[in-house]
Amino acid sequence: MNKPASSRKRAETPLWLPPLLWIFYSALAVGLGGLISQLWPLAVETSTSITLHLPFLPNSATLSREQGRLLVVLVAGALGTWPVAVGVFLYYAGNGRLSGRWVWWHFLTPFKGAIVALIFYTVVRANFLTVNAPASAGGDGGAGAADADKVNGFGVTAIAFLSGMFAPMILQRLESLTRGLLNMQDRTNPRPVLTSLSPSPLPQNSTRLEVVGRDSVSGARVLWGTEERDAEFESTSRLRVTLEAADTAEAKTISVRVRNPAPGGGESEPVDLVIAAPAADPAPAPDPAPPGENAPQ
Repeated sequence: MNKPASSRKRAETPLWLPPLLWIFYSALAVGLGGLISQLWPLAVETSTSITLHLPFLPNSATLSREQGRLLVVLVAGALGTWPVAVGVFLYYAGNGRLSGRWVWWHFLTPFKGAIVALIFYTVVRANFLTVNAPASAGGDGGAGAADADKVNGFGVTAIAFLSGMFAPMILQRLESLTRGLLNMQDRTNPRPVLTSLSPSPLPQNSTRLEVVGRDSVSGARVLWGTEERDAEFESTSRLRVTLEAADTAEAKTISVRVRNPAPGGGESEPVDLVIAAPAADPAPAPDPAPPGENAPQ
């Protein structure tokens, strides 16, 4: 007769498993920590290239700044899994429930953290996600904002560490992002609304026009009468149009509309724009008569 589940003997932890995993995690921390210390001058941009020396490679390797940064992301992502994985190891080893069937989980978790960190880093660099970072330690916020290509090495490393430590959460966030990107093809553009034009009236021979409204999208065009004109998209409420010289060569009234591209989209209601001729110069005043002339007799 089968014994109740509560009285079944629990499988004992193999004697060889805790020492093996402890050696693995100790070597992982020492090895990756030493590697990231070699790469650190590239991470914080104090060097443009670095020569990497690894004990298992016969020759040294020279890395550029971007190559070193990618390697820092991989190493930091793997190290980020260390606190979580070692915590799991200590919990189950302490309770005598460490199973040999989970050895592959312990060995592969650092690789998972490294790959997740690399994916998350490339997504952030591609501006699919924004990560708010504090101002640089130097305090020159204006200079840091002006150099858009400069990457904060401490921020990159921190993102990689956190990606490895919270890999399941990062994967959920990336899944949500991917679903949003895949669903973009099902979205339809709204019909734009045109409320005003500036300047109005438009001086004759002017070539710049500002179109104000709402629900414009990138790729929107402006209809100048029946002809399309390119529009510079500033926001959903503002477009800037560069007109051709012939468009405003003569004084007239013309209808202006905004057209959003498909899918969906459509044209706004027209707004009439007056092209005003320049005001005529006033007639010059007659010269005053010299003293003594036309004096009463």
